[in-house]
This record gives sequence, C-alpha cells and structure tokens, in this order.
Amino acid sequence: MDISQQLAFAVKEEIIRNVLKSHQRILVLGLSGTGKTICTLRAVQGIGTPCYFSPDSAGRDAAATVLPGIVLLSELSGIPPADASQPLLIIDDLSSMPQTTLEVVTSLLKKPDRWFKIVLLSRMLVGSREFMPNIDVVVKMKEKTAEMMFSNLSLPEQT
Repeated sequence: MDISQQLAFAVKEEIIRNVLKSHQRILVLGLSGTGKTICTLRAVQGIGTPCYFSPDSAGRDAAATVLPGIVLLSELSGIPPADASQPLLIIDDLSSMPQTTLEVVTSLLKKPDRWFKIVLLSRMLVGSREFMPNIDVVVKMKEKTAEMMFSNLSLPEQT
C-alpha cells in the first residue's frame, strides 16, 4: 500500500469513526478494494466490543489480523456474546449473502436493541423493501474518500 492509499484509508477511517458517533445502523457501500472492511475495523477500535460476521472464512481471518481481539461470529444471532460490553456488530459481504441470511439481517435492523451499533458492508445496495427503511446512514466509499449519501439523523430544533 503506497502513501497516497494509506492517506486515503486514514481519511475514510475517520469519516466512518465520525458516523459511528451519531448513528446506530450504518451501511457502508463500495467496490472491492475501496477499504470498506479495513477502514471499518480500524474505525471501531476502542468502541465497545466489536463482533464480526462474514459468510467467508477468509474474511474472518482477515478481520482478526486487522483487529486482534475482535469476536468472530460463525453465524448471525440476535443475541450478542454474553460478556460483550456495548456489542458492535459488523456484517461483511452483505451483497453475497443468500436471501435467508438477509432476512436475519433485516430482523436485526428492525430490533437492534441488544446491539449497541450495527455496521453492514456491501458492494451494492440490497434489493429489499424492508431493508433500507431500517438503515440510519449510508456511507459510500470512493477511491480516495468516503461520503455520507443518506442520513436520517434528526437535528434538534433551534429556538
């Protein structure tokens, strides 16, 4: 990774970290290689107990390398690990999941009460009517930066 890519990843990581401060259910979109996983894993460091799910075992191995101590999940459950303080669920490679797994993800988004934060990583938007209404913010990863495409963050009324 050259210096310009390292700088781009640092910028993206900071953008995700700022989004995490104000949103609970986050969707991070981007093409392969734009840093969705690495930047998200680095951004969540120090925020609660990160728990990671990917249908791909290579993804779980990579997550453990980027963020040692992360809780690796082999299946999705509505219940976080018992010893997790402020459990933060990261679900990677959403666009390659079967419909049955997407239904589990949708139900987690509808009732995230046991999870402190939920971050979804995907190459593309998921085609489900029930899915997107349960997302608080969409972050689009680009080659050198990231941008918030949508947010339902309600601002306090000014008096």
